[in-house]
Amino acid sequence: MSDDEEELDRAEQLMKETGFEWDAFQEDEGKLAAQSIPKLIAATLDTTFSVKDRVTMAGAFETFCSMAEMEVKLQPIKNAFGVIFPAIEQILLLPDDNDCPKDDYDDEGLQTVACKLANAASSLAGFPGSGDFGAQAWGPAVAVLSKCSKVSYKDPTPMRGDGPAVKRKDALQYLWRTAPAYQDLSSATAPQDLLSTCQLYSGEGKCLSSEAGNAMQFAAQSKGGAALLGDNCGSLFEALANGDKTVAQTLAGQASELYGKHPEVFEANVEVMLDKMDFMFSAGIFAQMSMGGSGRAFAPFVLRLIKLVEEGTIQHGMDSIVFTVLSGAAKGDPDAVYPHLERIVPLGLKTANSDMMTCQVIQNCALATHQGWFDKVLSMPLEGPGCVGPHVPTSALAGVNTCLALVGSDTAVLEPHMKTFLQFKTSHAPQVDPIVDWYEGRSLKKLDDRMEALELKVAAMNDEFAATCQNMDDVSKLMDEKIADLKDFVGEIVKKLPQPCRMVVVGGVRKTLLLHFACARTGATVTTETKDWNQWCKVGFGLLKLGKCAVEAAAGNPMAVAGGLGAIKSVYDGYKAKDDKDFNTFISQPFLTSEESDKLINQLRSGKFFEKMEYDAQLGDWVCLGSLEADEVAKRDAKKQAVSETKQNVTQQKGKNFGLGGFDKGMVGGVLAAAGDASVMSGGEGAEELEMAHDASEMASAASGVAAIATKEAAAARGGKTPATKQPLTQIKKAPASPTSPSSPKKKGGMFGSLFGSSSKKLKGGAAGVGLDAGERVLELEQRVALLEEQVQKLLQAAETVKTA
Repeated sequence: MSDDEEELDRAEQLMKETGFEWDAFQEDEGKLAAQSIPKLIAATLDTTFSVKDRVTMAGAFETFCSMAEMEVKLQPIKNAFGVIFPAIEQILLLPDDNDCPKDDYDDEGLQTVACKLANAASSLAGFPGSGDFGAQAWGPAVAVLSKCSKVSYKDPTPMRGDGPAVKRKDALQYLWRTAPAYQDLSSATAPQDLLSTCQLYSGEGKCLSSEAGNAMQFAAQSKGGAALLGDNCGSLFEALANGDKTVAQTLAGQASELYGKHPEVFEANVEVMLDKMDFMFSAGIFAQMSMGGSGRAFAPFVLRLIKLVEEGTIQHGMDSIVFTVLSGAAKGDPDAVYPHLERIVPLGLKTANSDMMTCQVIQNCALATHQGWFDKVLSMPLEGPGCVGPHVPTSALAGVNTCLALVGSDTAVLEPHMKTFLQFKTSHAPQVDPIVDWYEGRSLKKLDDRMEALELKVAAMNDEFAATCQNMDDVSKLMDEKIADLKDFVGEIVKKLPQPCRMVVVGGVRKTLLLHFACARTGATVTTETKDWNQWCKVGFGLLKLGKCAVEAAAGNPMAVAGGLGAIKSVYDGYKAKDDKDFNTFISQPFLTSEESDKLINQLRSGKFFEKMEYDAQLGDWVCLGSLEADEVAKRDAKKQAVSETKQNVTQQKGKNFGLGGFDKGMVGGVLAAAGDASVMSGGEGAEELEMAHDASEMASAASGVAAIATKEAAAARGGKTPATKQPLTQIKKAPASPTSPSSPKKKGGMFGSLFGSSSKKLKGGAAGVGLDAGERVLELEQRVALLEEQVQKLLQAAETVKTA
C-alpha cells in the first residue's frame, strides 16, 4: 500500500471499496455499488465513523439511487430492504442530538442520515418505470412509521435552522411517500396496518396528518383497498370524531363503496359528520344517504340542516343539497319534518336550484300523521304569495297527483284548492287534468281500484255461496236474499262484458251456444257463437234470476231444456264431461272472476262482436253501431283511430324499450303506481277503451320513469349537477303494494295486467357512451332524455285522445 493510500480517510476508503465513491461509481456505472449496498448501510450505523462521514455515506447511497440505471439498481436495492428500513428505524428512534449546531445539521446531524436513506427509497418508489418497487417498499415503510409514531418531529421554524425534530419529520414524510406510483396502485396491495398507522399520525395539530390522509386515499385505490377501508369503516369515524379532518376526504371519496356496504355505520355517525366535516365533503355523503334509503337518520337534525341554509354557513351553491337531504328525511320520517314546513318551503323556494326538491319535501311529508297535512301539501307551493318559481307548478302538481291515492274517496279535501289548480290548466294540462278527473270521479286508477274491489267482492260472494249452498235451489234462494248485490254485479260487469238476452243450445256434439245480444236502442240483435258454454252458463244463471235472459234449444236439437233456472242445469248436464264438476258444485260459485270475464271478452273480440256493438254509458247498456247518430259515428271513428295509434305506439315503444335496456323491478312497481295519473277515462268504460287508455298511460309513465333515470345519469356524468332545463315530466313514487293498488300483482289474465310481464331486469346503460369523455357523455345522455320526454308527451296525448274522443 502506498503512502498516498494510507493517507486516505477511512470513510473515503470504504466508499471507494464499495463503489459508492464518485469516481468509482462513474468507472463501472454503479455495478460494484449495487453489490455493496448492505455494507454501506451498515456503515451508516457504525458509531466509529463520525456523524459527518455517516451523512456523507447516506448521501452517496442517495446519489446511487438517483443516478444508476434501473436494471443495475432496482433488484439489489429491493434485496437490501431488510437492512435499509431497519437502519432508518434505528436512527429515527435515537435521542435528539441537540449538541449539533442547527446551522450544521444538514451535514452533521444524525437524523439527516435517516432523511437521506428515506428520500432515496421514496424517490424510486414513485418513479415511473420502477415496476413493483413501490409495492414492495410500501409495507416496510409503513412498519417503520408505525414503530416511530411517538418520536418527536415538527415543522421547520422560519429564520431558524433545522434540528433533529425537523429532519426526523422530513424522514417520516419521505416514508409516507414510499408507496406505489398512482398508475400502479390497482395491482398493489395496501399494508394491513396502514389505516391504523394513519390514525397514529392524524389529528388536530399533527404536521403529518395530511400525509396520513393522502395515504388513505392511496389505500382506497389499491388492490383490496375498498375492502380494507370497509373493514375499518367504524374506526375511520372514530378518527373523525377525535378531530382527524383528513379522514373526511377519504370518507367523501369512498362514500359510494363504503356506504353501500356499511350504511348502518354512516347512519350512526350523522352527528359526527355534521360536527367534524366541512359541508364540502359531507354534502355528497348526505345526498347519497338521503337517496339510498337512510333519510330517517337525519330526522333528529332537521333544525340543524335548516339553520345551515338560513345562516349561510355553507359554500355557495351547495345549500340546495340540504333540501335533497330534507327530502330524504321526510321520506324516512315525515313526522319529523312536517312541523318545520313553514320554515323549509319559503327558504327552499328562494334558494337557487331548490324549488323542485322543496316540492318533493312537501310531497314526502304527505304521509305525516298530523291532522290537516293535505291542506299544507297543496297550499304551500302554489298558493303562498311569491312562492311560485318556474319549475314549481310541474313538481307541485305532480306531487298532488301522487298524494291523491291517500285521499281515497274523500274528494272534498280537494275542493278548497280546485280554483288554484285550474289556474294552471292551460300551462300544465298533463298534471291538472288527472286532478280534475279524480275530483269528478273519472280517474282510470279509480276504475282500476273499483274493478279490483269488485273482484274481491266476487270472491267473497262465491265463498259465501259455496259455504252455504248445497244445490241449485239453495243458490237461488240466497240470490233472492242478495238480489241487490246481484244487480250491482251485473250493472258493473256489463260495462266490459255484454249480457246476452237469449242463449240457444246448438248441438250436443259441438257443445256450442248461440248468444243473442239486444240493442238497447232498437231491439235489434247481434248473434255470436261460443264454445265457452260453461262460463256463459254462470252469466245466464244470474240473468235468468233477474229475468233478463231466456235459454232454449235450437230447432232439431234433442236436448231437453227445462224452464226457468233449470234451463242452465239442463245445458250444463247435457254438455259436461266425465271429469267436470257436478252442477250443484259448479253453480255454488255463480259469479265470474275477473279472469273468467276476460276470457269471455277475448272470445267476443275474436268473434268480431265489438265491430258490431259498443257500450253506451248514458244507457248503461250495449247498442248496435247502426243505431248511432252521425256525430256519434264521427266521435267513435276518432276514438277508434286514437286507439289504433295508441296500440301501435305502445307496441313500438315496448319493442324499442326506449334504448335503455330492461326495467328494474322496483321501477316497474313505481310505473304501475303512477299509471293512473297519466291518463283518465271519461264517458265510455267499455273493455276496449279501458284497456287502450291504460296501456297508453302505462307506457307514458314508463317513458317518464326512464327519462328521470337518464336525467340522473346525465347529472352523474356532470359530477352531480342536474341540467336545469331537463325535468322529468312525471314524478313517480314507488308505493308499497296493497290489494287495491295498481302496483299490486294482478292475477293472470286480469283486466289491467302489466305490459312488462312477470320478468324484470336491471336497468342498464348499455354500450352507449363507452369511450366518450365526460362532456360528450353528458351531451349524449341529455339528447336521450330529450327524446324520451318527447315520447312521453306523445303517449300522454294519445291517452288523452282516447279519453276525450
